[in-house]
Amino acid sequence: MKHIKYLCVSALFSLSLYTTSQETSDTIKLWTRYPGYIITHDDDTIHGNLLLKNKISNQGKVFFFDNAEAEEPVKKYKPRDIRAYKVANRVYETKKHSPEYTTMRYSFLLKVVNGPVSLYKSFYDDKQRIKINEDDIWKSKIDFSFSEDELQEEILGCRQGKKLEDFTKLKYLLKFNKSMSKYLSDCPKIAEKIRNKEEGYQWGDLEKIVKEYNEWYMSNN
Repeated sequence: MKHIKYLCVSALFSLSLYTTSQETSDTIKLWTRYPGYIITHDDDTIHGNLLLKNKISNQGKVFFFDNAEAEEPVKKYKPRDIRAYKVANRVYETKKHSPEYTTMRYSFLLKVVNGPVSLYKSFYDDKQRIKINEDDIWKSKIDFSFSEDELQEEILGCRQGKKLEDFTKLKYLLKFNKSMSKYLSDCPKIAEKIRNKEEGYQWGDLEKIVKEYNEWYMSNN
């Protein structure tokens, strides 16, 4: 596989690692600190500034600064260390899941829908243009053409804290009407629309379907 020129991630750190920025409504900057918080295993919420690296790197570790002027993080949290965290507009939760091209047993998953059925995304780069070695920064590499928009993703669901369901498995990709209608069978109206392959109730509409299901569930339970 042919790559364009890679540069050491430490150079990137020297340029922007400790930049503090206020997020705008339409854009966020990678390798930038934003106000956020962590949630401990005791359900304590600790506010501070966190480093938004990118959708791959933030799955394995997050840097926490206790104030906006701090030059060094006071803590580096791995998935098993905390329950969840928020940085900029991104909320991550610790789940037992191993992203592609990693050996992690647990990772931080990006939450995209919150509710009785929550949706999460796990990201990977099949070209492996970004490799972060948290233990030896000199072995880390970043392709500066890297864009989050080019990442591959897994979509996973979790029903009220139960085991994750992988919606990118073949049984959902090839037989979405059968598998998803079964998963949401407690809501006959939505399940029937999925089973009948109605417009707006197919695999590409997953987030919209789950949000509709959550609204129904909250109104009826």
